[in-house]
Amino acid sequence: EENSARKILQDSIALSQAGSIGIVLEMLPEVLGKKITEDISIPTIGIGAGRYTDGQVLVLQDLLGMNKYFHPKFLKKYANLNEVI
Repeated sequence: EENSARKILQDSIALSQAGSIGIVLEMLPEVLGKKITEDISIPTIGIGAGRYTDGQVLVLQDLLGMNKYFHPKFLKKYANLNEVI
């Protein structure tokens, strides 16, 4: 796990140095999302990567509960449209 976190951090730094305008961090531990956000100069957008990224995104179909089998712990559902549809 530590090696994976180190690799993700290194890749994020490389993307920043290569000229990327931003990166999306998906399903990372909050501490890693924070570290990446602090260590690179481009914006980070989190989707299940904790509160310390520069921005957050949620997939509309996920927050409306359109897939009854998708339940990541970071997702806050506002409806259960799978049953309605």
